[in-house]
Amino acid sequence: MVFIPEAVEEQKEMFSSTDFRGAKERMLSFRVSEALYSVLEAQTENWKAPNLSETARTILSMYFLPVIYEFEWREKKPEELSEALQEHKEKGFSLELSRLNKFLFEIGGYMMFLEEAEEKSSTSLKYIHETRLKIASIMHEMKEKMERVFYEK
Repeated sequence: MVFIPEAVEEQKEMFSSTDFRGAKERMLSFRVSEALYSVLEAQTENWKAPNLSETARTILSMYFLPVIYEFEWREKKPEELSEALQEHKEKGFSLELSRLNKFLFEIGGYMMFLEEAEEKSSTSLKYIHETRLKIASIMHEMKEKMERVFYEK
């Protein structure tokens, strides 16, 4: 895997105000429930993100990352990447290589996010399973009591 951290750092400023194709970002505003807001706040703190908006942008980016991979990066040929690396060597900068580095950086973050989500989901599923068993036990006990009362009369 090619990863040139200095190229990502050099271009961090440029990418913070533009998307992959250099177009200006657009603003989006939406309401969320109090519970979702709390979860976003906790995630912002966990990721040490500068603010909730950055956390929401990251989550949306992660959601669409597989689509970006499918449409843009999956079909890249090694020659195209070699050309970008050569351009970087000659000119000191290659937009294509910077885009690749940003993509690799984001996909690494996405992987960590998925691992964390998988771990939390596993904990949630365990809780759900245990709670379901308790509820089933309560229902079974109540059914037996009701049947005893019904048949005693």
